[in-house]
Amino acid sequence: GMDKNLVTQKEMRLATDKVLGLKRLEAMEASLKKPDFTAAAKEQYEVKKDKFTIPETVGVAHVLIKTGERSDADARKRAEEVRKKALAGNDFTALVEEYSDDPSKTQNKGAFPTVERGKMVKPFEEAAFAMNAPGDISPLVKTQFGYHVIRLLEKRPAQLKPFDEVKESIIRDLESTFVSDARAAYISKIKNDKSIVIHEDAIAEMRK
Repeated sequence: GMDKNLVTQKEMRLATDKVLGLKRLEAMEASLKKPDFTAAAKEQYEVKKDKFTIPETVGVAHVLIKTGERSDADARKRAEEVRKKALAGNDFTALVEEYSDDPSKTQNKGAFPTVERGKMVKPFEEAAFAMNAPGDISPLVKTQFGYHVIRLLEKRPAQLKPFDEVKESIIRDLESTFVSDARAAYISKIKNDKSIVIHEDAIAEMRK
C-alpha cells in the first residue's frame, strides 16, 4: 500500500516528469542537424597548434652516486670516476650495474626512455636537454639525490601531429559543444516561456 501514500505519489509523479524531460531533451538532440565541422576543425588546428604538438623529449641513462651514504667529496670523486670511464667508451650499462645507487636500476638499467620537460628535477632535466648527439655524456649533475652522470640515448624534437590524425577528435569536441549550446538554448527557451505561470502562493505554502 506504499503507492497510496500521498507524498510517495507526488514523488512518483516528479520522477515521471524527470524521465519525460530527459527523453524530451534526447529527442531534441537527435533531431539536430549538425553542420560539417571539417573547416572549423582545420581552423582550430591551425590556430591552436601547441595543443596538437608532441613536446620535445629525450631518452637518457644515468648513474646516481648518492651523497647520503658517503661524504659529498667522496660522492663527487666516485661520480668523476664513472664519468671518466664513460667518456673513455666503457659500456654504460655496465657502469650503471657497478656504480649506480639508484634502486630502480634493477628494473630499468638506469634508463629513462622518454623524458619530458617538467617531469624531472630541474638540474637533471637541464643537463639532459643540453646534450644533442646520442652517446653524449653530461658534466656531473648534482641534485638532492646526489651526483648524476647522464648519457644521451636519443633526442626527439617537438612534432606537430598531422591534421588527419587529430581531425576526428577535434570534430567530436566541436559537435559536443554544438549540442551543449543547443541544449542550453532549448532549456532557456522553455524556462523563459511567457505562457508558463508560476504559482508563487502554492510554492510558499509547500515550504511551510
